Amino acid sequence: MRIQRLSRNVSAAVLSTSSISTQVSVLKELLENAIDAVDNKTELDADAYAQIQIELDKDSAGLDYMLVRDSGVGVSKNDRNLMCLNCTTSKLHSVDDLSKGVKTCGFRGEALNLIARISDTMVISTKTEEDTLVESWSVNKSGL
Repeated sequence: MRIQRLSRNVSAAVLSTSSISTQVSVLKELLENAIDAVDNKTELDADAYAQIQIELDKDSAGLDYMLVRDSGVGVSKNDRNLMCLNCTTSKLHSVDDLSKGVKTCGFRGEALNLIARISDTMVISTKTEEDTLVESWSVNKSGL
């Protein structure tokens, strides 16, 4: 599913439940995104295995450095510029989706946007099966 901007009523419902205040909540959101990413891959390939790697600097318990890497499907080139913007997601289309029991851990763009706002430096790297190389970029505080 492509990443798209949420309507005002859907974004209000999602934002009212968003909370990122500590490095633990950042790790939780990134881990949930990684679980969703590897879950999407294993749905496509029954023989696939899922890997999630977490690295934290021990001195600040992740406040200065945190990395979450997964073996998921990656983000398509057309969606990369949207993935950290406010009120964007590939997982919701209407308020009804919230009550239908969305089969996902989180709503990628909301968490990433909030993390970008509080981070000194945020780097995203992704690669799909169609890509020959991993693409990495720094995300600014507005999510771009």
